[in-house]
Amino acid sequence: MTRKQSRKRWLLAIAAIVAILFLARPGANRLKSRVVNTMSMALGRQVDVGALRIHILPRPGFDLQKVVVHDDPAISAEPMLQAAEVTASLRLRSLLRGRLEISRLSLSEPSVNLTRTGDGRWSLEGLVERAAKSPIAPTSKSSREPRPGFPYIEASRARVNIKLGQEKKAFALTDADLAVWQESENSWGMRLRAQPIRTDFNLTDTGLVRLDGTWQRAATLQETPVDFRFEWQDAQLGALTKLLLARDAGWRGGVDFSASFKGQPSSLEIASLAKVGDFRRYDLLGGGNLNLATECGAHFDSRSREFSNVDCHSPVGEGTVRVAGNVREPLGSRTYDLTFTVEKVPAQALATLVRRAKKGLPEGLAATGYIDGTFTAQKSADKAVVYGGSGQAVSVTLGDSASDSAAFELGTIAFAVGEAQASDAKRRKLTKPSPSTELQLTLLPFPLSLGRPTPAMAQGTLLRHGYRFRIEGESQVQRVFDLARLLGISAYHPAVDGDVKLDVHMEGQWTGFAAPHAEGSAVIRSMRVELPGTSAPVEISAGQVTLDADTVRLEKLLATAAGTNWSGQITLPRSCEGKQECFGRYGLAADRVSTEELGRFFTPASGKRAWYRLLAGSESNSQSPFLFWRASGSLRIGQLLLHQLIANKVQSTVEINRGTLRFSDMHAQVLSGTYKGNWTVDFGVRPPAYSGDGEFDKVSLEQLTTLLGGPWALGTGHGTMKVKASGYSLPSLRESADGALSFEIHNGRFSTLRLRESGEPVMVEAFTGELLRRDGKFEIKDGKLQMPDSIYQVSGTISSGNKLDLKLARTGGGYIVNGTLIEPRVVPDKSASTQAALKP
Repeated sequence: MTRKQSRKRWLLAIAAIVAILFLARPGANRLKSRVVNTMSMALGRQVDVGALRIHILPRPGFDLQKVVVHDDPAISAEPMLQAAEVTASLRLRSLLRGRLEISRLSLSEPSVNLTRTGDGRWSLEGLVERAAKSPIAPTSKSSREPRPGFPYIEASRARVNIKLGQEKKAFALTDADLAVWQESENSWGMRLRAQPIRTDFNLTDTGLVRLDGTWQRAATLQETPVDFRFEWQDAQLGALTKLLLARDAGWRGGVDFSASFKGQPSSLEIASLAKVGDFRRYDLLGGGNLNLATECGAHFDSRSREFSNVDCHSPVGEGTVRVAGNVREPLGSRTYDLTFTVEKVPAQALATLVRRAKKGLPEGLAATGYIDGTFTAQKSADKAVVYGGSGQAVSVTLGDSASDSAAFELGTIAFAVGEAQASDAKRRKLTKPSPSTELQLTLLPFPLSLGRPTPAMAQGTLLRHGYRFRIEGESQVQRVFDLARLLGISAYHPAVDGDVKLDVHMEGQWTGFAAPHAEGSAVIRSMRVELPGTSAPVEISAGQVTLDADTVRLEKLLATAAGTNWSGQITLPRSCEGKQECFGRYGLAADRVSTEELGRFFTPASGKRAWYRLLAGSESNSQSPFLFWRASGSLRIGQLLLHQLIANKVQSTVEINRGTLRFSDMHAQVLSGTYKGNWTVDFGVRPPAYSGDGEFDKVSLEQLTTLLGGPWALGTGHGTMKVKASGYSLPSLRESADGALSFEIHNGRFSTLRLRESGEPVMVEAFTGELLRRDGKFEIKDGKLQMPDSIYQVSGTISSGNKLDLKLARTGGGYIVNGTLIEPRVVPDKSASTQAALKP
């Protein structure tokens, strides 16, 4: 028979079959039962089908609806597979032989449960072993092969759930495309493409997983030869940590991972490569890309659940980091024996890693030198971990390439690896306690040059959760601040120079992104501090600085500023930089303070602006500390010189509140009497505003009038006042002042005022009234002058230049007083018959 005749016979046979199927279709129910039985026997699992529909085109087959493949009851009560619709395509040749043989199974949006029992068995094991024992022909079998062929199984938009025991994990695969086929007589192949998700989060950027490979026929799964390749590409590190840990760990970068598995599950060779591109903390940008990579190899035995011959290699610059050893029961008791080797790893690589992981470090953080070391970690069943090893960092320097500050030469730093004591790990909250033995890397004491002839000594401890460092010795102050900036310690860094003796320790955590925290003390030998808004530095000859959790305390202070010797203590918050709100407390004492010296101290060296303008931060870019400081404390001054006025034993509570100074409960000895009251100065407005009140008692009129060009009055006075003014200079303050003074004068004398022909000065038994300041003039209101032989009602004004316009009135006569306070002119009031005499 010729080939052409054979082809015609086949075409006629197919046409006959199609015609028969059109004219006499087999019973759907009988066919459904046959299909269900066939699938159940092939899978060794109970199969349920809701409905079956036969189709002829494009090729003979049938559609199955509501297909459920149950799992082994010993493994899970939930179905292994559920699919709303399954399409089965038939082999035409099998129809000619009178049997149904499926060539392709297409599952649309199926849901698959992969279950692992407590003893490590997977639900797929039975299916793989059953397929290996079945005498089935390959998927692409020849036309003469009488045996049924393994169908090409494909699934689109599938969902794969993971179950460990009876618990369904939140981790799953979605939008999965899956294909399984039999490549040859003894070999099967598969392909999977899917996106990982968590059912409890709406995640994106989790990447795409791919699994391709083959396995061969064997009696058991443990003996099945496999050759698989797994890839996880285009994942974002933040989404990946949230996927695996159920939280965003705060890291960013692109992740690619690949692994190959060859051999048998009982003896499997694994090779992997992991890469992280542009590794960084979530809130850090710039600084160049940091790419991490590690390549690992291991031998895995599924029966003992052990990874042996582990060898991970990570190139770092011209050096390398290597991990070698064995790990057993990684998901259980987890025992291991590992050796970590660091060889010629550049210190700059470590600095770059820290810079991308910790906020607050300078962008130009730079280091030289390299690191060598070896340490081990061993853990046997039911025993604590044992750590050991040592190493050194050689020729290390640390600096900031973007700063003019000199680098810190650390030299060679030896370190040892061991176990942390529980009490040591729990010493502070910054290093979280560990319930068991904790890895500890100890930096042995090493010299740290801080600008003094004798270097300070430093040492440190690195734990799993945190780190601790300590520095003791002599140092230049500026080098201390340079080191603090380099280590990312948040603090107020003024312009200072001088020498101190340090005993400081620094602690921090690797996680949580908290900045390192420093505490300790420093003894000031000598120090010069330049404050913004001043013309000269503050000279500190002695003091004790204490750093605690939240504040900086300066105690036993001896300093010189504005020509005055100061003593006392100051407490400031740890962070007080720029114009950030800054609240502190203080208690200061001074032997002698001059307002003229203060004026020069708060006036720029250029002399272009008065100190009033500087304090107010007027129209320029002033950095006056008064505009952002907040502080409260006590002030004691032995002698205060207010131009020509001298106040002794001045005491007050002074509050600084972002440009406002409040002097409350002020007490002073003034003019041989006393004063108590309150004052407020607001430098936050333009021009600065002043307001005050107070009470004077037993004030000497002789001393007071001497300051006003006299003396022209004797006696003592008492008064209460309220006053307000504004301005940048003393003339402007005098011009703008408004207020009131209620006064009482007793047993006095006005030396220049004479009302009688005898020419005797006016003797005062009592003089009371209210002195008002309005529109640049003083006005006497409700004045009452009681003399030994008469009483006068006093009214009128005192204007600029101490010019008088007063009226003394009584029943039966009075006087008008003009001139000045020094040279008054007295004339009788024309409305009264009164004799008066002028001073000769």
